[in-house]
Amino acid sequence: MLFVDSGYACYRDEMQEIFRKELPEFDSITKTVLITHADVDHCGLLPLFDRVLASRKSADCLEAEFDGRKGFREMNALHEPYINICKILTEYQPVEKSKVEALWGSKDTQSQPLERIGVFNFGDLNFEVYEGQGGHLPGEIVLIDFEKRIAFTGDIYINIAGLTEQQAEYNRYAPILMTSVDTSPALCSAERKAFYNLLSRGDWQIFGAHGYKNDYIVS
Repeated sequence: MLFVDSGYACYRDEMQEIFRKELPEFDSITKTVLITHADVDHCGLLPLFDRVLASRKSADCLEAEFDGRKGFREMNALHEPYINICKILTEYQPVEKSKVEALWGSKDTQSQPLERIGVFNFGDLNFEVYEGQGGHLPGEIVLIDFEKRIAFTGDIYINIAGLTEQQAEYNRYAPILMTSVDTSPALCSAERKAFYNLLSRGDWQIFGAHGYKNDYIVS
């Protein structure tokens, strides 16, 4: 069983109840989670897991937080106050760095908004892994299974139309308090365009990091 990303730490009890209902063996299995990037709303439940899979840059960010140093968001003066507030209010605790495995080595420089850095196979899913240039956050990755037409995009793409009313209301605050949820909105837009340009013809299931999955047809 593979989990992709996790929510805020303050939903720990609620999510464990759901996990145990859907997976009665949850407490006894080896629990593995893959993160698309190292934001607080994607990493809040990481201490519940035995293995955390990430890109090299995301692993470096998680290690910095565990060591008491600034993560990528705190390095941005416009984002640091909001992220610090989020960590306090959501009871965020860094995951032990010994649990984190960097499966893909990030490139120091990239000439394209998205560049292939490796593969990830799980069960009958065979993903190609692409790293963005940091438009949303350094270390961000996108996973694409071209045969089964399934993609996980992290926050490079989110399904705005698939947000619940409560999610949509909450999401209005971050751009005001952070100026933008993206490190570089223009670059994130270029990454999103590059992602769509990679998709082959057919019916796709796109799992953005927020909102319900997008059933997307490439004709």
